[in-house]
Amino acid sequence: MIHRITWRKQLQFHGAAFLVLALLAACAKDSPVAPGITPPPVDPPTTGTVTLSWDAPTANADGSQPLTDLTGYTICYGPSNTQLQDCLDVGNVTTVDLDLPVGTHYVAVRAYDNWRNESDFSNVIEVLVTVPPAS
Repeated sequence: MIHRITWRKQLQFHGAAFLVLALLAACAKDSPVAPGITPPPVDPPTTGTVTLSWDAPTANADGSQPLTDLTGYTICYGPSNTQLQDCLDVGNVTTVDLDLPVGTHYVAVRAYDNWRNESDFSNVIEVLVTVPPAS
């Protein structure tokens, strides 16, 4: 059977990239550096972690119930809402952390059953991954 999926919440950006940058800055302040020597600059992170969540379907796409054969989900993402070429099987979970490069990405999810029949894509959401400025 084919299932219909809806997003639970838009998305959340975790400050992992900011945390790493802050830790590196703190270490640089406390580390002994010979006078006159400047430590090398810290490159800003080029990826960020996005937490995606969605509601598990409760019925088949045709409305029939009960839903008994849902096996898992595939997350697909790409540079536009019509080019979701990068896909990741996340198993039977409804929340996943996804590491993406800085920039704009489009993400959708599909459900699949025991026979690997896939649903249509959920609605596509736009994800903007940014890196907080260094403090």
